[in-house]
Amino acid sequence: MSECSVSCRVVVKMSIKFTNEPPAGIKAGLKRTYQNITQDLLDVSNMAAWKPMLYCVSYLHTVVQVFHL
Repeated sequence: MSECSVSCRVVVKMSIKFTNEPPAGIKAGLKRTYQNITQDLLDVSNMAAWKPMLYCVSYLHTVVQVFHL
């Protein structure tokens, strides 16, 4: 093995590993997604379909996170 791969392995083994696990359940996932949505984001468009589309994308994102599709 090369010297670089050995030293990289040592660094990875000694480092602290962080993961960002999705919340358990769809309700918790939607709450987490909605925490990042501001009033400014809701007011970006005057289209009637904007808020329902935002909800659909948020819901799809949550389902993918929860079920790891």
